[in-house]
Amino acid sequence: MMIIDMKNKVTAAAFLVTVITCALSGDLSAQAVMVLNSPKSFRSDGGEGGASTVRLEVTGKDALLEVKEEFEDGSSVDGHAMFSGGRLAMVLGEGAEYLSVFSTDEGAMFGHSSVIQAAAKLKSDRLEATSVDEEFVTNDGSRFVVKMNKNEGTGLVVAVTDDEKVGVAVVDPGFLAIALAGEEAEVRLELLSFLSDGKSMVGRMVVSGSLAAGVRELQVTSGSKEFVAWLEAQAEVPRVAGKTAIKPADAAARKAADALFDGASEAYGRGELKKALEGLDRAIQLDPGFGAAYTNRGVITANQGAVDEALGDFDQAVRFNAYDVTAWGMRGLIHYKAKHLRFAIHCYDRVLSLQPENVKYLGNRAKARSETGDLKGSLEDYDQYMELEKGNAVAYNNRGLVRFELGDVEGALEDYAVSLKMDPKSAMAWSNKAGALLDLGRYDEAVEAYGMALEIDPKRKVDLKGRASVQEILKNWEGAIGDYDRILEIDPRDAEAFDARGFVKDFAGDTKGAVADLTLSLEIDPDNEHAWFNRGAIHQREGRWKEAADDFRNCLKSGDEYTNYSQLYLWLCQGKMGEMEAATKDFEAFLLSIEKGGENRWFHHVAGFLLGRVNEEALFAAVDRTGDEDEGAQDCEAWYYVGLKRMEAGDKKGAVDAFGQCVATDLWIHLEYAAAKTRLEELR
Repeated sequence: MMIIDMKNKVTAAAFLVTVITCALSGDLSAQAVMVLNSPKSFRSDGGEGGASTVRLEVTGKDALLEVKEEFEDGSSVDGHAMFSGGRLAMVLGEGAEYLSVFSTDEGAMFGHSSVIQAAAKLKSDRLEATSVDEEFVTNDGSRFVVKMNKNEGTGLVVAVTDDEKVGVAVVDPGFLAIALAGEEAEVRLELLSFLSDGKSMVGRMVVSGSLAAGVRELQVTSGSKEFVAWLEAQAEVPRVAGKTAIKPADAAARKAADALFDGASEAYGRGELKKALEGLDRAIQLDPGFGAAYTNRGVITANQGAVDEALGDFDQAVRFNAYDVTAWGMRGLIHYKAKHLRFAIHCYDRVLSLQPENVKYLGNRAKARSETGDLKGSLEDYDQYMELEKGNAVAYNNRGLVRFELGDVEGALEDYAVSLKMDPKSAMAWSNKAGALLDLGRYDEAVEAYGMALEIDPKRKVDLKGRASVQEILKNWEGAIGDYDRILEIDPRDAEAFDARGFVKDFAGDTKGAVADLTLSLEIDPDNEHAWFNRGAIHQREGRWKEAADDFRNCLKSGDEYTNYSQLYLWLCQGKMGEMEAATKDFEAFLLSIEKGGENRWFHHVAGFLLGRVNEEALFAAVDRTGDEDEGAQDCEAWYYVGLKRMEAGDKKGAVDAFGQCVATDLWIHLEYAAAKTRLEELR
């Protein structure tokens, strides 16, 4: 069971503390997302901060915390940290050199706050101490000892209470590992948030609860062997056996573990996976701190589909070697495949902080960023990728997609051209090129490009649907219907294709065939509101009022995309069925339930006109042609509804003129256009 609890607390030091607690499950598919917005935060110099946003996403054994703080001067800091099995990994966020949070071994996690006391100075993206050993006291009396290694740019923070060490934190420019004195201790940690303006600030670690029976161990997870030795000497934290303690292997055990590791690697190379796993299991038993063994075992289990076990191994791998690129990269790939994109990006960030020119993970991060909507970040990654690796057709295709989404359609076409020059048999690149040509209104070229994609792969439904949509724009009804026929040969239960073919058949004059296709679509997908609405519109146009009313009711039950006009057409149908008084009462109640401005503004004018509260002049005065995707769409609607009112008033000549004006807009895709054509035929 997943439990998420959120608490806010303001301390005596007058700064905002955000505490987030989450119990993690072992199910990778389980997800929860929580966003907390805090209106104010406070800075250590006494100034008032800005709005703070904390976003927590949990999936299986991993959790991702993202924090962004915006200040009144327009500056901001942001960053993110990832938890796994109680350990914490951290990368730097844009505009922030540090943002840190904490997780216990049991998986409970605690969040971020603004900071209150400077402890070290920041230069570029590395930490440099004012002294090797510096003690300071926060506003509320908490004491810290800050120990910095000037050569490594890394350091140690030790929380002190009554001259007794109660917790330690290992710090370096890209990674933070925490160890606690007291496995049962309640911990709230607000630690190390360094601003990019050069003001380096440290928060506080608050430890309460039972400290007597806990583990006193420093979990060393980063830095060179020399730094590890220095850090352990500085920390002076006694090692006491406990459930989180890992005792270092002696020389003989390490030698035996190395031999088993080498044997497992050879077995893996021969494809003997079972033997490789047995060797790695034994190596880890002999040397529980053998990070590379965890990594290799994780690679094998991940490829076998055991993602939970693999993530556990990669967690251990980075615990003992925070610079294990393979472990970070594999962790990212697992999360990407599970569509946990933010987690994947976090892992790729870590890889690239260690190997900035790793083209594989530049490409992976670019793709993941584009899928989260971070198009600018994705483009930056692809640009850097192209500088390092110019011969990858897929990368050019993918960058083209990003440029297209950013509105640079011509730039996208340039990338697709390069991609197709490298790989002219890429159906995907031809398809993407067709989409860009369609966006530019180069319809004949788009049809040709879709055709090239279909020559390579005749069963690509996406390209058959794309070409059919262009054929519709060109009013090539026969060609569009032919493409939908091919889709239904490939997949006879494609409800969307039946719906679309019915839509086209209606415009081609095959009303009976249109109703039949829409009915088949609804038999496959009873919640297809588009099909309910379109079939209802045909029934209404043909004077089958009851059938139309039933379809509009079902449309309203199936979704909310067509709510306004389904209500309008239902009211008109009920009026034709002799239920005008009750129907009008219901329709007016609906109008009161929706706002009058925004996207409902035009609809309220149409409804008011049909109810007799707005005259023709006022209706046309309300037409808004700015930003209209279909230029003249509101004119098309206005002329149709004016025609209806004139016809009801017995003004046949005026009705013919209005319906003619509607048809003259040539907006055939609008239902009012088709209805106006039908009314003209009736009146003439």
